[in-house]
Amino acid sequence: MDINLSGKTALVTGGNVGIGRAIALALARCGADVAITFFENDQARTADEIRAMGRQAPCLHLNATNSAQVNQAFARAAQELGGHIDILVNNAGHLVGRAPIADMSDEHWFKVINVNLTSCFFCCRAVLPYMNTGWGRIVNMSSMAARDGGGGGAVAYAASKGGVMTFTRGLAKEVASRGITVNALAPACWTIWRAIAGYLFISP
Repeated sequence: MDINLSGKTALVTGGNVGIGRAIALALARCGADVAITFFENDQARTADEIRAMGRQAPCLHLNATNSAQVNQAFARAAQELGGHIDILVNNAGHLVGRAPIADMSDEHWFKVINVNLTSCFFCCRAVLPYMNTGWGRIVNMSSMAARDGGGGGAVAYAASKGGVMTFTRGLAKEVASRGITVNALAPACWTIWRAIAGYLFISP
């Protein structure tokens, strides 16, 4: 991607593996310092690769469903990134498991909602004090399941990701006056991400 993010800072939740890792590395290649969080995948490989590019790369353990942990992690990331976080990518999330509605437990429902939707709320709320007025980018990871209802036994997941889309629209209205844009991605393939990355990160 030919995008200049020199001087910008980013935080990518779930940034050690998969799509999150690819996004974190892409942001670093464009010149940004990038903090990444992890929950289970605690290998520092991604952070090491970012540092090898000459960028800052704080690597923080985070349970994104825990409000206090989110606040602490974002405060530490901002401190290590010079006091500000310009870009947030809310990538942390999980299918958790499949269960038809008739057999779904309360515990399963709330676990899926919390890991995908509540975590998005916690992280967006936590980052706003560290986003300077005039330029900020928030990207929330939704899913195609939000549009088509998901596969068998994935109603809770689809509902949580649909919630992410609606939350994104509402937050975008709240922070537009500060020069912060908020968008949601419904990944289908890496090519789609690359095609719209420029719009998300550099458009006014």
